[in-house]
Amino acid sequence: MTVRAKLILSYSVMAATVVAAAVATTLAMINWQDAAGKLAHSRQQSMQAEALRVMMFRQVTKGLDYLSNAGGTVEDFQQLQVQIKAALDKLLAGVTSDIEADHVESLDETQTELRWVLAQILTASTGPGSRFDPVGARTRLREIADEVTDDVAILNQYYHHVMDDRLADASRAGQSAVLTAGIAVVIALSQLLVLVILSNRWLVRPMSRITQVTERISQGDFDDRVGIEAADEWGTLATAIDKMASSLKALERQLLAKERFAAHGEIIAYTAHNIKNPLAAIRAAAQVTLRAVEDRDHETAESLKDIVATVDRMDAWVKGLMNLAAPTQLRQDDVDINQLVDEVLHIAETRAAGDGVGLVREFGNDLPRIRVDSALIQQALSVVISNAIEAESRTIRVITGVKRGAVNDRMLTVTIADDGRGVSPEVMPKLFRAFVTDKKGGTGLGLAQAKKFVELHRGLLTIQSEPEKGTTVLIELPESQKPTPPVS
Repeated sequence: MTVRAKLILSYSVMAATVVAAAVATTLAMINWQDAAGKLAHSRQQSMQAEALRVMMFRQVTKGLDYLSNAGGTVEDFQQLQVQIKAALDKLLAGVTSDIEADHVESLDETQTELRWVLAQILTASTGPGSRFDPVGARTRLREIADEVTDDVAILNQYYHHVMDDRLADASRAGQSAVLTAGIAVVIALSQLLVLVILSNRWLVRPMSRITQVTERISQGDFDDRVGIEAADEWGTLATAIDKMASSLKALERQLLAKERFAAHGEIIAYTAHNIKNPLAAIRAAAQVTLRAVEDRDHETAESLKDIVATVDRMDAWVKGLMNLAAPTQLRQDDVDINQLVDEVLHIAETRAAGDGVGLVREFGNDLPRIRVDSALIQQALSVVISNAIEAESRTIRVITGVKRGAVNDRMLTVTIADDGRGVSPEVMPKLFRAFVTDKKGGTGLGLAQAKKFVELHRGLLTIQSEPEKGTTVLIELPESQKPTPPVS
């Protein structure tokens, strides 16, 4: 983990702790406010029930006075009835539970009965022969007054129980807020102490060590190393400084290697230049002889034609060697890949037969034609086949075909598989580097140049090899060739 990530993580943990404490405290306050609101609501309902009881008592009292002819009019009863109904509706609107609803509905039923009794009193006749019983009405009014008292008492008991619960909830919420805040303070102080200790470990000590080593390197001591093995910025910086010291020490060796490579290039160019004249003489002699025997000796004429064609290809390869240091230009032609491979094998057959190596052709049918630089591809194939022959193979199988590429385009493939001695594991990772080879007397230029020619065609050249089991080289060339820039 990087130092930046460690610091961000530490700060994030501290921030998360503070946020968690704030959220917990806020939730506790919300719970407290909710409990307080419910407490106030319960108290308001209790007061509303008590006011309703007083008004219903007044209604009963007025009814009793009316029966005793002590006063009271119908308008007084109606006005009081409107006030009771408004108070009862308000009480019903504030109901929050089924239990409370049952108690309020019971009070409503009592009020309905009271209203009916009063209506009977106001409309009844008290003259001779009347069936209205004033004594019974008076008794029923007193019973209703007792029922109102009981209903309101039960309601108030319910409200007092609810208020006790809300007070308990508010107390728990306050205690939770205090406890959460205390824990947050302790954690924050602990984190601050840990952060001071880790800052010294993550920042101060690595910075001091890197400063010491860089001062020594600046004085020319390339053997000193920082030696910080950590998966953070300091470890990355220490690794970079150590690599820089190693690179500075290896710079002289690299310069010497480049000078050696340049010398080899000059030798190759010089040799190629001196080969051109003998090749021209061989070609001229073959052409003169061909004209002399073309009509008389058909077999000799065919051999001479092969010599001329081979010399032409060698001349093209020599020109390629002479232009090794210059940008390589493609001269593409529309060719049959089977025919191109067969020409290379035809040239190699004599040498293969002399070494007791069998060349097996397994060409695919109906392969599409492809635009390539024939000379470069033939030179790449010749290098691979020559290496297979020199690997003491008994059989070399050359297979052509078609496959789908990485982006779903068609690739023409040429596979050269031998059963020779294979490539040593030490050489395999750097096989395509110039002057790297495990062949006695080899230069190590062939495969590097072959890979370059294949990649110039936007193709791939890959090798799989096992010691004493053989080597398989796969050359892939895209069927659709696009213009390719020169490659040096």
